Amino acid sequence: MGRIADKPSERAAGSRKGLLAHAALLAAGAVFLALPAFSPTTWFDESYSLALARQPLADLIGIAAADVHPPLYYVLLRAVYLLAGPGTVPLRLFSVAGAVALAALGLTHVRRDFGPRAGMLFTLAACLTPYLAYTAIQVRMYSWTTFAVTLCFICACRLMRSARAGARPTAATWAAFFLSSLAAAYLHYFGMLAAFVMNAAVLEALVSALRRARRTGEGKGSSAAPALPAPRAQIAVFLAQAAVQVAAYLPWLAVLMGQLAEKTNGRFWVTFAFPESLLQILAYPLASEQVAYALRDVGALGAVGGALIACALVVAAAVLLHGMVRAGADVRRAARLACAVYAGVGVLGIAVSQIMGSLIVYYRYFSLALGPVLVAVAATLGEVPWSRVPAGGAGPADGRRAAQGAAAPEGSAPEAGTAAGAFAATGACAGDRAAADAALLRAPLPVLVMRGATVALAVALAACGAAHQALTVSQIYSPQNDAVFRYLETCGEDLAEAGGGDAAGKAEEPDAVAPDSAVAASPSTAAASPSALPVLSNDITVLGTAWAAGVEAPLVYADFYDGYWNRAYACYEPDVTSADTAAEALAGSGGCFAYLDIGQSDDPSVGTVKDPRAAIERMEELAGARAVGTRAFWRPYEHRVYYVTLFEGAGQ
Repeated sequence: MGRIADKPSERAAGSRKGLLAHAALLAAGAVFLALPAFSPTTWFDESYSLALARQPLADLIGIAAADVHPPLYYVLLRAVYLLAGPGTVPLRLFSVAGAVALAALGLTHVRRDFGPRAGMLFTLAACLTPYLAYTAIQVRMYSWTTFAVTLCFICACRLMRSARAGARPTAATWAAFFLSSLAAAYLHYFGMLAAFVMNAAVLEALVSALRRARRTGEGKGSSAAPALPAPRAQIAVFLAQAAVQVAAYLPWLAVLMGQLAEKTNGRFWVTFAFPESLLQILAYPLASEQVAYALRDVGALGAVGGALIACALVVAAAVLLHGMVRAGADVRRAARLACAVYAGVGVLGIAVSQIMGSLIVYYRYFSLALGPVLVAVAATLGEVPWSRVPAGGAGPADGRRAAQGAAAPEGSAPEAGTAAGAFAATGACAGDRAAADAALLRAPLPVLVMRGATVALAVALAACGAAHQALTVSQIYSPQNDAVFRYLETCGEDLAEAGGGDAAGKAEEPDAVAPDSAVAASPSTAAASPSALPVLSNDITVLGTAWAAGVEAPLVYADFYDGYWNRAYACYEPDVTSADTAAEALAGSGGCFAYLDIGQSDDPSVGTVKDPRAAIERMEELAGARAVGTRAFWRPYEHRVYYVTLFEGAGQ
């Protein structure tokens, strides 16, 4: 039997201890998320963020208009750049801050609305979910968009709960809903889709509340007339904030239309490879790129690990389904809204893809709506009782009763059938353990099964999160990441030594190089010589990454080789230039240059990477040059092989 903490001082002490424990968990999670954040290693998307951050604000907006994302993140990154300087690490820590802000919602919001245990479970999940940990260190907009979408979701739940109770939500709730919805739309277009779904859900709840008030008035006559102004007033508030949101987004709407037109008819980079792309969409929360690559590399053991991850995802889906169907009313509605947001992002994305004639749905974009799902799962598991409730009243109850009472709308009692109502009922009547469990869970599944699900998901998150972070740390800090770029600064020496001799006259067979032994040159710290070879490529992703790595050599985009240089890449100028002809690209180099290419990718969703040998032959034809030799370099952070082929003029 649990001890009854019936003294106010004891309850306050328990609440303080719970808050301190939650704050300690959040602090530990912040340290965990920041572990890989102190490396300057980047990939192309991050290099693009770095390049935009150095632009003056007016130029930044103009260049971002040619990109495929709205500008708010880049504007914020520009502010961080001005405050902290041009280094990669401060900008990466800005993304970590977004992930920590997401986890902090468990302490500041989820705890208040769904109880202390739900709040701690959400914070734990936000820190340990591998893909959220991955986006936490990306110099991209994903961590902050996920935060904005999740905050908007929590505010939407509060507004909908108030509408059903006939209560007036606080101005702070409306303000947070408005700001987070608008921020989500300006951070990422899939954030805008999520915000649209939540705005529609709030409007539907308010209209339903007005209809209920009218029916009540018709049933009771004029005595219920005062019930009508409240829902009408809230609908007016919603329409006003929605109009301001639309007006605030109008300046960017014309840009969005232009971006959609630019990327129509198959010009967007995403492709769909069945079944790999579908499996990515289903498994990415736990099977991040790092975890998935590791599982592929360990054979049968990887198959076992994949099966366990699949089981964990099935358990999470079952918990979410339970929350939608059998949990308390507040949790049930939150779970349904979370599923609507997550599915709505995909459905609306597919609809836009059909209109554009280009697929724009990518598994990474679903992560922006993952926060609401984690809130729903945490709230569902937060209802699971873990200790005997003593006869005659409230036991320890983990402080949930107070938290649930605080979450109720102003001026309203706990709603029958909600988690708060269940706890109130438990405290009001004497009963044995079975009766308390029934009141707290109302589930067709045994309480022990739900407890087992909680433990299983916690173990799965801890295992996958630790594995992901260990792999990320080892990969992002690996010196192999820089080997290819340091070689580009000294490869002219190799060409001079080769001197056109027969021994170096034929490029090595790229397929003969295994990824684990692909580094053919050690990282060099030597400064680039004045005669450094120009580095050519028709792939902006490798040139952008080379620029971010600080390669001290001319970087030239070979637009004459099936290139597609556009205004979006102007952020790399003048360090990266575009050449329409081979003569322009090789001016002053004597026909000698290095060609940089990617020869391997483990991600089927971005299409098949061209054969490096075919690219070498094509470049020989276009540039009138002869390939002298090829070296391969493995970049662990990208899980890709880079190839550097040295060329000399055909007459040399």
